[in-house]
Amino acid sequence: MGVLEVEKKTNFFLKMSDGQFVSLSAAEIKATPPQFTQPLKDTVATDGDELTLVAMVTGSPMPHVSWFHNNQNIDKSEDFVINFDRNTGRCECVIVECLPDDQGTFR
Repeated sequence: MGVLEVEKKTNFFLKMSDGQFVSLSAAEIKATPPQFTQPLKDTVATDGDELTLVAMVTGSPMPHVSWFHNNQNIDKSEDFVINFDRNTGRCECVIVECLPDDQGTFR
């Protein structure tokens, strides 16, 4: 994985992990906006159930994904297990044991 550096807005240099640079023109870099190819589905769970919420996202570069429960960021919450596969775009939020506090809107 490398770091992208910009020079004069038309020439880009990708710094490789070995320290070498690869030059790319703006035309060679193809960015596509993020898009959910599989949005979250409405789900009902019973107290004590394990529930996995799944969405799929695409984009280039692959976007950063954050999870929210009732408008609160839960990325670092110990109450949820968050998984994101940057190769496939699969986003998961696992509720190991559903409780009444877990009721609400996830996005």
